[in-house]
Amino acid sequence: MLTWWNPLIRGLTPPSASTLFQPEELQQSTGPRWQMVRDLLWSLDKAGALLDLFDAAWHAPNPQQCPDFLRWVATLQRLALANASTPFPSSSPYLRSRYTEQDA
Repeated sequence: MLTWWNPLIRGLTPPSASTLFQPEELQQSTGPRWQMVRDLLWSLDKAGALLDLFDAAWHAPNPQQCPDFLRWVATLQRLALANASTPFPSSSPYLRSRYTEQDA
């Protein structure tokens, strides 16, 4: 949900998909969609807290080991306060250039 707003993420997702990642992709640390999500989370939070939460959830052996909702909320609140005067990026130039080069 934190990355779906980005057209590059949506463009990498099959139109018929009901979820961002397909069951066979879960917990696989490969693929352009997985990398794009990680790059986008990093671009939103260069301190890495969002990326750490995503990675912990991605690699958790079961749902009970995933970061809880309170950790996500606290991280997002901290980011919102820190970036209150900074416009939210519609699309990171870093992400745009990275995936434009790969498509060429």
